[in-house]
Amino acid sequence: MKAPNSAKVADKEAFIEIFDEISAPLEASSQNNLNLCRMGGFKALLEVFICSTDDDIRKKAASMMSSLMSNNLNVQEYAMKRGAVNLSCQLERESKP
Repeated sequence: MKAPNSAKVADKEAFIEIFDEISAPLEASSQNNLNLCRMGGFKALLEVFICSTDDDIRKKAASMMSSLMSNNLNVQEYAMKRGAVNLSCQLERESKP
């Protein structure tokens, strides 16, 4: 998954579809959340969040990262090592989400 610098409508729809497809197995089992991290999926979500200029895509990525970390200590530790816990500081500095 390559992070878009400026998402076109087709790219945006593709990203939203990918987020929706990934969400289903993550909701089925909390172990899948950790497996996604181990496969590099959390890093990819973080890159999408940081690099994308499309607000909807960034919101989906942030929402998915939040969902991954919710009530999962192993994923929270993984996110802390990747610096994802400090995303709230970046969001506060931005003029728009």
